[in-house]
Amino acid sequence: MKKYIRMDRILIIVAVSITAIVTILRTLALLLDYDTTLGYFDAHSAFYISANILTGLYLCTAFVFAILSCLGKIIPASETKHTRFSALALGALTCLFTLVHFVEGFANDSAGVCLMLSVLFATLGLVYYFMTFLVPSKLEPIRAIGALSLVLFGVFYALHNYFNPTLPINGDLKNLQILAATSMFMFFLSEAKRSLGKGRGISARFFTLACMLFCTSVAFPEFIAIITSGNAKFSQSTQVLMLFFVGIYAGVQLFATRVPVAHGAKPVFRADVSADMPSESVPDVVDVSPSPAEESSECQASPSTDDTASPQDDN
Repeated sequence: MKKYIRMDRILIIVAVSITAIVTILRTLALLLDYDTTLGYFDAHSAFYISANILTGLYLCTAFVFAILSCLGKIIPASETKHTRFSALALGALTCLFTLVHFVEGFANDSAGVCLMLSVLFATLGLVYYFMTFLVPSKLEPIRAIGALSLVLFGVFYALHNYFNPTLPINGDLKNLQILAATSMFMFFLSEAKRSLGKGRGISARFFTLACMLFCTSVAFPEFIAIITSGNAKFSQSTQVLMLFFVGIYAGVQLFATRVPVAHGAKPVFRADVSADMPSESVPDVVDVSPSPAEESSECQASPSTDDTASPQDDN
């Protein structure tokens, strides 16, 4: 199992490193090699080509994660302090996004149906963020409903980007925006399944990685371009900032995931153990699966017999 733990940590470090490099390369490509008139990157741009190559390498890394999760059961941890406060920060930014676009949508008719629907479902999705912060281990079905609202937010946000008249229909930037929105709603779909105790498989790991890459590497360059353009709109800034922090939140969720253990083991998390016990005496994962001999002995023992007692103790 140690080699799985080591591989898991190495793959996380590699994924975060590639995400940072791709973000920097796409920022340079957008600032130096992007034709704002045509809506395309320079076909010979070294920054843009390198970013695409690293994206392919990153997706291969995510596939290795999927293979790793087949060899060992990757177990999502309960919400940590970092995931709770990052969810609160993202919820506050989403509140700002919805407020700005509701005011802008009612002030003029140029917002579009898809954008207003995405704003509506983003408002309903606030339930997910605040439930994650306030009661991380309770009322999971309500949290799942909030995550599904964010799935619909991502769907309509992708449609808004697709029908955006300011960019060509097959423009490079438009395709990247649609990829980011798609990875975002697939990530929240896996979060909805995780809230119901079902999102522990390959897809949850893969889409968390994809969301971290695409949301971060698409939103951050756009935010820098908006700032340097000189005619930045506050509504556009809130859009890309929210998308960027969704990628950051996905990265925090990635680090909060437990390492893989062998199939058939029943894990005991640190959160399930009394806080008074010293941390060094509590193992990360403990296999407490009873053997067949112990199960038969427990059937013959009294109801007060401890679950971990051996057959000799029962006699």
